Amino acid sequence: MAATQTSVVNGCFYCASVHAARYIQLSKAPDDIEILFARANDQQTDLQKKAITAVAQQLSRATPTLHKQDVEALAAQNLSAEEIVDLIFSTALFGWANRLMHSLGQAVEN
Repeated sequence: MAATQTSVVNGCFYCASVHAARYIQLSKAPDDIEILFARANDQQTDLQKKAITAVAQQLSRATPTLHKQDVEALAAQNLSAEEIVDLIFSTALFGWANRLMHSLGQAVEN
C-alpha cells in the first residue's frame, strides 16, 4: 500500500497501477486503493493503514517531511521498529524508482 501511495504522490501512474493491482491481489481490499486514488486518506477507517499511507505520502513529497509524532503514530498502530524502518526504506526506494521512470519516459506499450 505504501508503494502505491508513493507512486500516486509522485504522479507515476504506471507504477501506481502495478502496485495497486498487486496490493488488491494480496489483500483483497480494493477499497483501500480507491481511497488512495481519490486522495482521500481521511476516509480510511483502518488507523494502521491510515498511519502507513500518511508516512508514505510525507516521505514522497519533493521535500520529504517526517516528524517524531509520525513515527509514534505508526508505533501506536502496533508497527514494530523493524516494520517502521522497512516502511521508510521501501517508500524511499519506490520514490527513487518513480523519479527514475519519469526521467526514462513513458512505459512501453505491448
